[in-house]
Amino acid sequence: MDLKTEFRKILQHYHQKNLHLALEKSDKFLKKFGDHAEIYNLKGLCYEAQNQKEKAITNYKKVLSIDPQSLPGLVNLGNVNKDLKNFDIAEKCYLQVIRINPNYVKAYSNYANLLSKTNRTYQSIEYYKKSLEIFYKTNENPKNALLIHYNLGLVYETLGDVRAVRNQVEIMLKIDPKFTRADYLLSTSKKYSKGDKHIEEMEHKLNNYNLTKFSKTLLYFSLGKAYENIKDYRKSFENLELANNSYSEIIKLKSNFETEQDYFNNIKKEFENFDTSIESNFKEKRMIFIMGMPRSGTSLMEQIISTNDNISAGGEMESLPNLIGHYFVKDRAKGKLKNIEEALKKNDPTEISKEFYKYLEKYNLNKNIITDKSVLNFLFIGHIKCLFPNAKIIHCKRDPGNNCFSIYKLLFEGSMYWSYSQSEVAQYYKLYEDLMIFWKSKYPDFICDAEYEKIIEHPEKEIKRIIEFCDLEWDDKYLKFYENKNPIRTNSSDQARKPIYKGSLNKVAKYEQYLSEMFSILEK
Repeated sequence: MDLKTEFRKILQHYHQKNLHLALEKSDKFLKKFGDHAEIYNLKGLCYEAQNQKEKAITNYKKVLSIDPQSLPGLVNLGNVNKDLKNFDIAEKCYLQVIRINPNYVKAYSNYANLLSKTNRTYQSIEYYKKSLEIFYKTNENPKNALLIHYNLGLVYETLGDVRAVRNQVEIMLKIDPKFTRADYLLSTSKKYSKGDKHIEEMEHKLNNYNLTKFSKTLLYFSLGKAYENIKDYRKSFENLELANNSYSEIIKLKSNFETEQDYFNNIKKEFENFDTSIESNFKEKRMIFIMGMPRSGTSLMEQIISTNDNISAGGEMESLPNLIGHYFVKDRAKGKLKNIEEALKKNDPTEISKEFYKYLEKYNLNKNIITDKSVLNFLFIGHIKCLFPNAKIIHCKRDPGNNCFSIYKLLFEGSMYWSYSQSEVAQYYKLYEDLMIFWKSKYPDFICDAEYEKIIEHPEKEIKRIIEFCDLEWDDKYLKFYENKNPIRTNSSDQARKPIYKGSLNKVAKYEQYLSEMFSILEK
């Protein structure tokens, strides 16, 4: 068998996700034919797919030792380093590709992804546009440009540029009407009225197109929102229920609610008798942690606080969960924590704090006060008290029924497996509520409640109280938070860019007849 035929067979194994076989055949290939850049690149892709990032890097470096100007090798090395948060290395790889070949589309689109991730939003738009400009000059299959258009649409959404979002959606649906991520993106950026053609188009796709389960799920969520806008609450709930049931089937192997219960219980056990005098001495910068259940008003609160020009808005960052996972969690899959005091004997809390702030610099968050609105950080309030004693915690609260239903209405691609079931989202809310009672009894002066309903009813009074708690000087522009141009990377971006209005206060009342399972748990 000749070299090309054997390579094609290995490539086929990779595309069929027979990764172990592809790696085995690759090693035999190298023994038979000697070093070959394409084979090492393929091995790197296999290891990446198996989440063995360091082995992937080793193979990409081998590619570049054979061919220092290998464009796939450089791009793939950039991508894996981006995943590992080695952003400087990733950036050098992408820029080197662009220097070698100014028309290499993947380098521009991947570099744009990196720029977006590291809060260089306007630069990312430039590179997405450049990648599309080059792409269309090559006359390739336009379907291969869908993800570039989609990512560009997402960036425009963070900026609240609705017209630009809709322009990208229009392009995507013209290329491929089955690309229902575009429908979902459009649904989050508009308010529907009766007779809206997009509702009819989505219904048509469900009834006439051969779609994947995930593609249908996106349409169900979109229609749930659309029918709510036109006040057809029965059809709205029918689609939301289909959406949640469908996505529950997609992720069913990953969900284990008992683990969540164990995790909450173990947090309370670890901190019940913890010596609160153990804390970091690093106080050169200050964090404002904005937390609570998803959809509890955290995006609104960050928009208000980051109106202050001296504050960097971090958005939903993974920094703290990653740090806690590394130093304090024994086995998250089983809900187990390390003994907190033993962990701190081995690792100086001051050094952990320094590591955290160094990590933030990768995201260009360099001001002396930084907000982090990763909602589930309420799990880590004890750790925050130890690692960031000069921090402020703003706890966003919302009416339980409205909060839980608002979660149920949206797709959260990630680890929130409990959010697609009426019973589990309500049970999770009860766990959260109980844990917050524990934290507030332990650290009463460390936490400031920001109640969504009170902020809507009495914005100036409540916002002034919260700003004072944060030790910030008052400025009337806090009340004009909707003029804040910071990117918002959450499902709440549209609401957080509008002046405060009362229309969102009790939407769940329209759906109560369908939510008996949820309310039976919340009302216990």
